[in-house]
Amino acid sequence: METSKMICNSCDNESFEEEDGFFYCLQCGVRADDIIATAFDDEDLAGDGRGGTYSQLNTRRIATQPTQPSHPSEETNRYSQFRSQLKSASKIAQPNGNGDLGGPTEPEDFGAVAALSYEDCYQQTRERYANGLIMMITYQCDALVERFNVTPLIIGLVAPICLRFLALSGAFDQDWADNAIRDSELQSQETNGEVREVKKRRSNRDKDGSEHRSFDGKRAVMIWLSQLKKSLPLSSSLAISFLACHKAGAPVLPTDIVRWAREGKLPYQSCFLKIQEQMGERTAACPVGASVMFSPDEIVSAQNLEAQAASIADVIGLVLPPVNFHGIALNYLKRLSVPEDKVIDLVRLWAMPSEIYLSRSEHRLPTRVCVMSILIVAIRMLYNINGFGMWEQSLVEESSDDDGELMQVKKASEFDTKELMKTLEKKYNELDAETAADFENDLCSYLSHGKNEIFTGLEAASADDTYRTVGKLWNSYQKEDEESETPSKRGRDTTCSNNAKSMDSSPDDDNQEDNGSKERAISRLMADMGENFFVYIPPRVKVKRQGYIQYVRKKDDGALVYAVHADYYILLRVCARVAEIDARNMHRGVLSFERRLAWIEKRIDHVLHLTPTSTSMKCKHCE
Repeated sequence: METSKMICNSCDNESFEEEDGFFYCLQCGVRADDIIATAFDDEDLAGDGRGGTYSQLNTRRIATQPTQPSHPSEETNRYSQFRSQLKSASKIAQPNGNGDLGGPTEPEDFGAVAALSYEDCYQQTRERYANGLIMMITYQCDALVERFNVTPLIIGLVAPICLRFLALSGAFDQDWADNAIRDSELQSQETNGEVREVKKRRSNRDKDGSEHRSFDGKRAVMIWLSQLKKSLPLSSSLAISFLACHKAGAPVLPTDIVRWAREGKLPYQSCFLKIQEQMGERTAACPVGASVMFSPDEIVSAQNLEAQAASIADVIGLVLPPVNFHGIALNYLKRLSVPEDKVIDLVRLWAMPSEIYLSRSEHRLPTRVCVMSILIVAIRMLYNINGFGMWEQSLVEESSDDDGELMQVKKASEFDTKELMKTLEKKYNELDAETAADFENDLCSYLSHGKNEIFTGLEAASADDTYRTVGKLWNSYQKEDEESETPSKRGRDTTCSNNAKSMDSSPDDDNQEDNGSKERAISRLMADMGENFFVYIPPRVKVKRQGYIQYVRKKDDGALVYAVHADYYILLRVCARVAEIDARNMHRGVLSFERRLAWIEKRIDHVLHLTPTSTSMKCKHCE
């Protein structure tokens, strides 16, 4: 049967392809239910008795019911179109409406290669980019499960998320390629002020007929690739991987994804090498290297990654749960070296705010700030951190007699606040080494990371022997680095340590040094607070109330100033470093959560003290 006489009921297209006896539209992918392909033998058509004769009398009749015309929804049409076009894109040559393959009509030289059609080029480009993005997401999920012990449930969750995002991104629409080139031409016209004659883009080629170009001379394949990177950015692979972890309830934060990708533990920057091994460097229809298609320019921030994940969930209609507060809180408390049981038992009774859900807004505070703000308020309540000068007292080991009011405050505290202040200050200095990447420890590790992750693949792509010379210099540098450890250096370190141990002082000198060290410590803290626009408040002397103190922001010469006590700032800055955010935004999150708690307490107190408006009101069941 000639498929050119068939017309699709959905899109009025005349091009069909046959598969398993059914015909499918090449544009929308809808199956033609009223036509089925059949096969027969030529001998069966003869009526001489040697073969069966097809007759209407021998036909088995089946009672049929009139079928109602189907009206598929928009989403079903888009999915069928996505599947059909993804399948048709895997074929280099597609039949046209007349049934031929669009081959040359004139004789050519032996060994000559026919020029690829317009459809072949953009479909091959789109298919390679989509498959490469799926492979990148697959490698990232495998690394999360194998290296970081994330639940294997993300492997099953990431597949429908990824496919729905590809189908709804607009990259598989019918006129996607033409619209991309038209937008590029319009942008060039606005930039250059030129208006050109409208022609068929499909016939606009190079002089040698090897590649399609737009009216302004741009390569069509690069225009399509640029459009693909806008609608399906490479950073969406990290967002989808994080989205699968979030949906599975794994305590994985955007900061973890960004850190692992920057360190090379999560396949992202050098993932194009694995994709190149599976798909090849380039094809005839898509003459763009894998390093150009799948090498990201930069790694997005954790804030943008979280907003991008929420946007993808909104596009595909995925209902997201709140973050795994319990798992994230346990990880934070473990890094802070704070007892976990009391804090978790306290916050378990609180109503969680709406900020623990992902948001598409890049200007809202991240969810990890909300989790850490809840922990800060809980720690302040348990340890009674309300400006009583516990940090200043912890600077001197044997302090003088405390005031009676401060002694009552210390007895009222369930835990030792001084020990907590020492632990937090020590942890703040240790977090610098913990948050720093492995390749940032020394120059050799940093250069190795740049060679293996950032600039990987350049040696093979170099036409000259530049990188071979760099390799020789690199080998000589490693040898010199191994020989740099000399006995004189080790002896000098030992001598310095012995001289430090031999320095002794009297008790009176120790008291003077303690006072001097306390003043220097307070001065250093005030300087650190000034860098973050905080103002130091001395410890409270005349304590009128021992309740929870809520700090406020004040304006000083047109700028917002945060006036806080040293105890609160010590807790705030170490929590901000654990959450990987600056101290000011961390303080904003704490103030927001405190206002919410105060509003809830006010409403509860108002409801508890409500009285009936009329004494004559009685329940009809109690009469």
